[in-house]
Amino acid sequence: MAIDPFAAPYPKNIPLSTAEELVGAALSGRAAYAERVDLYTAAGRYSADDVILARPWPPFSQAAMDGFAVRYDELAARSALSVVGRAQAGSAYRGEAPPNSAVRVTTGAPMPQGYDTIIVDEHCMVSAAVLTPTAIPSRGANVRVVGEDAAPGTRLLTRGERIGPVQLALLAAAGVQPLRVYVPPRVAIVGLGSELTEPGQPCAKDHVYQCNNALLQSLIEQTGGVVQCRELLPDDPQKIAQALTTIAARADLIVTSGSVSSSEMDLLPPLLAEHGQVHFWQLQLKPGHPTLFGRWGDAPLFGLPGNIASVFSLFHALVAPALRLMATGHAQSPARQHMRLSRDLLKSHPRAEIQRGHWRIDANGNACVEPLANQQPHRLLSLKDVNALIYLPTGAQECRAGERVWVQCL
Repeated sequence: MAIDPFAAPYPKNIPLSTAEELVGAALSGRAAYAERVDLYTAAGRYSADDVILARPWPPFSQAAMDGFAVRYDELAARSALSVVGRAQAGSAYRGEAPPNSAVRVTTGAPMPQGYDTIIVDEHCMVSAAVLTPTAIPSRGANVRVVGEDAAPGTRLLTRGERIGPVQLALLAAAGVQPLRVYVPPRVAIVGLGSELTEPGQPCAKDHVYQCNNALLQSLIEQTGGVVQCRELLPDDPQKIAQALTTIAARADLIVTSGSVSSSEMDLLPPLLAEHGQVHFWQLQLKPGHPTLFGRWGDAPLFGLPGNIASVFSLFHALVAPALRLMATGHAQSPARQHMRLSRDLLKSHPRAEIQRGHWRIDANGNACVEPLANQQPHRLLSLKDVNALIYLPTGAQECRAGERVWVQCL
């Protein structure tokens, strides 16, 4: 027998902050697993360990420029110097360092012992192995001192940190291979609605192409999840129930869009109550009021509204932090900061709101954010200009240009 979602004993019409707490409580007991992977496949993964530097960077003093290694005190006397040898990257000079001498060096070469300064090629005249300086650098110029970048014991990565291009380079420079990373959550994407057509297929006049699944796939992969399957289901309770039961058996997380509002055609809330558990339904928030969260079988499920802007905003506000929590076992709330508005903003309704916007650096060098002129949740084209979400509290508000608001930069 179908369950009436309006009579069910679970939180409804709750603040976003309460929803964040309920999501964290539902997911916090789930174990995060680690695996060893090749360094070059670790981009986008989360480190399962603190990674500590074992030796200094650079590991030895190096020439920072092509030129000649000299003693500053001898160079300052402007005397001619005898060139006694050569050092290059990967091949140190191991000879003696007699008085009034110099060693030819190339960039990255180990600094020859007994010398303290590099005079660059542009300031040198060399004839018959005799160097005559044409300009005098400062003492220690053009030398990368051992450990000047980082000392042994420096933390390169923190457990749970996302591995991007720079982090990957740090690991490679430290000689880490392989490394331990968390196993990414397997995520199933399900679009709900009989009016939806898969891109590439013939689209009837009363249908539209499904775009939420494409958006969600990209967002999930950017956040560190792995898309296990992507489905498109009609408004048929039996087909939805059968498909979600099969999907839940092998997915770590299910993210759906559509069919979560309050009409007789919004089938997911009663189906979730019947086949699992509803943790909450409906938020005191615009957009995203009908957002649903619970579990189908053992798989957590986010039911997002069908409007594209709701999917975009609620993914960043709720789903992305949940994915990071599932991936690492550590709660990571979205980073929000105060930023000045570049124009006036009017909110006439009482609900909290997440507005889409674009942040930039103004002519005075200050960060500012401009809300989109049109905040309707079905507007897709405007999303390509969005790089910020503006979090507005409950109550009608009239914010003037220059006032500060809370912003999540994307």
